[in-house]
Amino acid sequence: SSESGVAIYFDEEKIDILRLHAEDQFALVFKVFSKDSNFFRYTAPGAPPDNAILFLNNQHITRDTMGKQMLHSDSEVTERACVDMTSDPLQEILDRKDYLVKPVFILQVVITAGKQGLCLENLDAAARKFYIRFTTNQTFWKYYILGDLSKRNVYIADLDNTIQFENIGRILLSGQREAIQLQSPTAIPMQEQYQYRLQLKESGSVGG
Repeated sequence: SSESGVAIYFDEEKIDILRLHAEDQFALVFKVFSKDSNFFRYTAPGAPPDNAILFLNNQHITRDTMGKQMLHSDSEVTERACVDMTSDPLQEILDRKDYLVKPVFILQVVITAGKQGLCLENLDAAARKFYIRFTTNQTFWKYYILGDLSKRNVYIADLDNTIQFENIGRILLSGQREAIQLQSPTAIPMQEQYQYRLQLKESGSVGG
């Protein structure tokens, strides 16, 4: 194992045994779990439906701009990688406990013995390297201005002028609290720490 993945090795002197297994569609299967219960909150495409799971294998490879073999059809993992847990081959892969604690995703690498198989002696090393890319979830930023400030002409300014907020208007929150809603016009990728420098300002006759 490594910080960014896993590597599998085999004994070259026993490659013929590997080929015999490969003739029967030998497959390596990995169930990947996350120690972070919030993984899907900040990772796209978000948590799959209860009856589905993200399933990635080397039967559907897409090459990115650098020529890397991606195990998903898009540039990153999307909802299209979700597979019903009762369908093949997941039905044979999943154990009873996997329905109680569901893996984040399942990875399957099929070892074939054909001309493009993974157990050729002279196979380019790059042909045995596979990649998975997750991207961050995005969310709209919303600020609610309550109390006396909600009656004033306030706005949010970004000192670096990289993000703007729109005044959506008045909204009634729980407890009959009236507020002004200021919201980013587009969704913002989630990060552990942001570099934005935001200030609450008020428009006046002489400026902000």
